[in-house]
Amino acid sequence: MQNELNELRNQVRTLKRMLFGVIGLVVVGGLLAATRLETVPDVIRAKKFEVINAEGTIGGEISTDSEGVLSFRSGGLGSIFKVYNRAEKAIVSIVPNANGGVLIFHNKDGKAVAAIGADANGGLIGVKNNDGQAVAVIGSKSTGGVLDVLNKDGKSVAGIAVGSDGNGVIVTMDSKGKVTSQSP
Repeated sequence: MQNELNELRNQVRTLKRMLFGVIGLVVVGGLLAATRLETVPDVIRAKKFEVINAEGTIGGEISTDSEGVLSFRSGGLGSIFKVYNRAEKAIVSIVPNANGGVLIFHNKDGKAVAAIGADANGGLIGVKNNDGQAVAVIGSKSTGGVLDVLNKDGKSVAGIAVGSDGNGVIVTMDSKGKVTSQSP
C-alpha cells in the first residue's frame, strides 16, 4: 500500500512537471508570436492621420478630401511641416504665420536660402546667401510691387518700386542707406 502511494505521488509530481513544461512552452510560444506581430506592415490605410504632442493637443493632420486631394493641416501657428533629405537635413518647410504661411527652401546643409510667403501687404519672396543673410526681396506694398537688393550686411543698396504717384521708381543707395541715384 505504501509503495502504491509513493508511486502515485511520483506520478502526480511527474504530471505537475509536464503541466508546467507545457504552460512554459505556451508562454514562450505566445511571446514569440507577439514579437512577430510587431513587424512593419506593407501598407497602412486610414482616412486621416493626426499627430499629437505630449499634452494630447493636435499638432497637425494629413488627410484627403472627396476628390483625393492630399491635405496637410497645421494645428496652430507653432506647427511646422518639414521635408528632410537622407542626411536628415530639412530641405523644405511650411510654416504658418499671422498673415497666412511661408514656404521655405533649404540648401543641402539645412540652411534656409529662399522663401515664398505672405506678409501684411500680400505676397513676398526672399532670397538668402549661404550665411543666412537676406540678399533680395520681392514683395508688395499699398502702391504696387517692390524689388529690393541687399548687400552682404543686409542693407538695401538698390530697389525698384511703384511710387505713391503710381509711377515706377529706381533707386540706388550706398551701404549707409544714403540715396546715390534715383530715376525719375
